Amino acid sequence: MARFPDESEVNAATAAFEPYYKAVGKVVHAWNGLQEQLAIVFCRVTNIDQTMGLSVWHSANSDRAQRQMLKAALSAVDDDWHLKYPKGEEDIRWLLSSADALAEVRNNVIHAPCSVALDDKSDFEIIPFSFHGNRRAKALRGKVILDEFCRCEANANRLKGYARWIDCVLSLEGYAWPDRPVLS
Repeated sequence: MARFPDESEVNAATAAFEPYYKAVGKVVHAWNGLQEQLAIVFCRVTNIDQTMGLSVWHSANSDRAQRQMLKAALSAVDDDWHLKYPKGEEDIRWLLSSADALAEVRNNVIHAPCSVALDDKSDFEIIPFSFHGNRRAKALRGKVILDEFCRCEANANRLKGYARWIDCVLSLEGYAWPDRPVLS
């Protein structure tokens, strides 16, 4: 007959979640930094005063809508902009496409219910709780959760750094256009 876990087992399972909590927080932090850096790039591409540009950017209720605003702005840059930044439109579109793809992984991190389970060595392991059919949890099946979260954080930070470098090129003299980062 099944039994409820005792207090020490509950405490052990709770402690096993600590790396998960930390990893989720790191993904959220990296993602928020990326979105904010994209906001600055939006201001640079549109050539709108930063106060006004950020107000427009933050009027959208979703990250995806914000990225779509930047895509739309790229469609309106003039020939002078293209001459000054020949790789600009293509590379910023790549950046946005990469952010869109990463958003799916980030959404899995944020929205997939996870649980702890005992592995073969009686150690706790974080697993996606997909029993009830959650599509985000299903997307994490067969993956090492903390490794997946670490990759998502690292890729968000790489894209944020790339966007920051693009901002430098668009706003300061003497910066060369950056190479695209390699994502894992």
